[in-house]
Amino acid sequence: MATLFVDKLDPQSGTSLELGSSGDTITIPSGATITNNGTQTGFGGTNECIWFASQNGDQTISHNSNTKVAFSNEVIDTDSAYDPTTNYRFTVPSGKGGTYRVDFGFWCYDSGGNLQQAVGYLYKNGSDLFNIRGQHNAGAEYAGYVNMSSVITLSAGDYLEVYCYGQESGSSTFVISGSGNAAKFRNFFSGYKLIT
Repeated sequence: MATLFVDKLDPQSGTSLELGSSGDTITIPSGATITNNGTQTGFGGTNECIWFASQNGDQTISHNSNTKVAFSNEVIDTDSAYDPTTNYRFTVPSGKGGTYRVDFGFWCYDSGGNLQQAVGYLYKNGSDLFNIRGQHNAGAEYAGYVNMSSVITLSAGDYLEVYCYGQESGSSTFVISGSGNAAKFRNFFSGYKLIT
């Protein structure tokens, strides 16, 4: 094997330089460092289908029923795949199926101190996929926090939504609290496609 000593390689004509041919193996030896000051394409991966939505205000939840959580404040949506105005859902774009990390959380309270149960649901295509119980008390409680993280395999066209089940006693109002800047971002629905 011959060794070629040079400090720089430039293409003979044009602006493209190719190393090796189809079927060849290019080896970077142990201890060597590759420094990239330009744009890389064709290897590694890029994060895509990133969304993060929060709430703009309080949302009243019906007693003893599942209600969709209206995350209407769209903070990030790289692929225009989250609907913050009508359905409050993320839909996997064409060609973007794969494995996703999905998270949600919301803070809820009962104005009369009668909160007994708060459950968060992640729905896939209109059906309950996962649920997490955030608060369950026999006695009086004012507030509870529900949050969940998961890794899910999704196909193009699949859609995800967050629902809340709230139960209280008496006639007090059960609310997901989204007022104020701090509340906006503790009530969130987010996710991204994993690089695999």
